[in-house]
Amino acid sequence: MSEEMRRAVGTILEAGFQMESEAFKTLVEKGRVDSLKPLVDEVLKMASLAQPRPLFIGADLVLRAAEQLDLAAGPVVPVEGLGHGRRFAEDRESRLEVVFDPTGKLGTTGALDDFLRYFRSRFEKMSALFRQRIDTRSAGTISDALAGGTNGRGRFVAMVVEKREKANRIFLTVDDYDDEATVLVGDSNPSVWQTARRISRDQVLFLETRKSSGKLLVAENIVLPEIPDHKPGRANEEVYAVLISDVHVGSKVFMEDAFGRVLGWLKGEVGGPDQRHISDHVKYVLIGGDLVDGIGVYPRQEVDLKVPDIYEQYRLAAKLVGEIPEHMEVVLIPGNHDAVRQALPQ
Repeated sequence: MSEEMRRAVGTILEAGFQMESEAFKTLVEKGRVDSLKPLVDEVLKMASLAQPRPLFIGADLVLRAAEQLDLAAGPVVPVEGLGHGRRFAEDRESRLEVVFDPTGKLGTTGALDDFLRYFRSRFEKMSALFRQRIDTRSAGTISDALAGGTNGRGRFVAMVVEKREKANRIFLTVDDYDDEATVLVGDSNPSVWQTARRISRDQVLFLETRKSSGKLLVAENIVLPEIPDHKPGRANEEVYAVLISDVHVGSKVFMEDAFGRVLGWLKGEVGGPDQRHISDHVKYVLIGGDLVDGIGVYPRQEVDLKVPDIYEQYRLAAKLVGEIPEHMEVVLIPGNHDAVRQALPQ
């Protein structure tokens, strides 16, 4: 992207607008070096007068502004400007396809039922995986294990509600739909002990236990869910997708210098021959959540923010994302810090 075009896009972003990709292409087509600034000024004037005020600058608005200024198509502002010639991925057609759109299907009001539905869904899915295995398919319930009498054996799937470690013992509070119990894991069985040390809260697991007193069960075996074998799909040509996540623009710990180096690498300006070869083949950039740090996501978040305004966070983020080369498809996936998703209380 040339310096003139970079300034033009920056002016639009600083005015509080976002640009659709087609609007950018139209700006490139209609804006000559000598007319780019007047065109941008006219676009901003028309956008500011529109009712309601738009959030995004579209291609139609750029076309109307060009017609108002009577701009005919002419030599365009150069947008490559890297001095490396055409890059491999530039000549490859994008094959990006949305196979599922969750718009309107995901969300939460923050009510208790939403949390219950989330955890129950996960518990049910993990239970189904255990019941497909030969060694765990005969699982009962916590109630069955507690009803077995002293030294009675139990086999069940449960979720870990709490974990406490004390000396050479680990206490797991586990729960299923019907009941709750405490499971004791001692170091007398090293393999079970080591498995228990890796367990975290909210994890779903299969337990074989022996009944002790009250609601205390002693673990004799713990089985963790296995990740099914998965053969990744591969493209029939050498194009790459780059995954970036948890950028957190606006936070005091946003790694601005490191992110700048990533942008430089994507442009082909950073790295040795092998790294430049890889960046030349990048066709897709996926930003997997938390592009900005957000506002009010957790108590006293304001003390961790360098930019305490959500709109300014997105303006800065848009500038950074705008530096990604134009031939790369950018996919933004919202996370719990992003403004389009209601943050869950923490």
